[in-house]
Amino acid sequence: MKPRTVAVVTGTRAEFGLLDPVMRAIRAHPRLRLKVLAAGMHFVKDRGFTVLEIRRAGFRIDAGVRAPRPREDPAWMGEALGEMTKGFACAL
Repeated sequence: MKPRTVAVVTGTRAEFGLLDPVMRAIRAHPRLRLKVLAAGMHFVKDRGFTVLEIRRAGFRIDAGVRAPRPREDPAWMGEALGEMTKGFACAL
């Protein structure tokens, strides 16, 4: 039987800490294949650039979805959601 792919999306360091054991269980399961999508705060340098923590934990990042840099412009949130939705769609 072909393994099923399970995509895990992580956007913050705190949430990655919670997802780590789940991701390890998925990766260890013989009928599952783990796909890691890192997003959001993992790519912010002043927050520790935590994609490195994901890699140090032994996970390969299959796709990175970055948000546009924050601006004071009220349209920024809509643009960010659109860009990230597009990024997730391409990754999946």
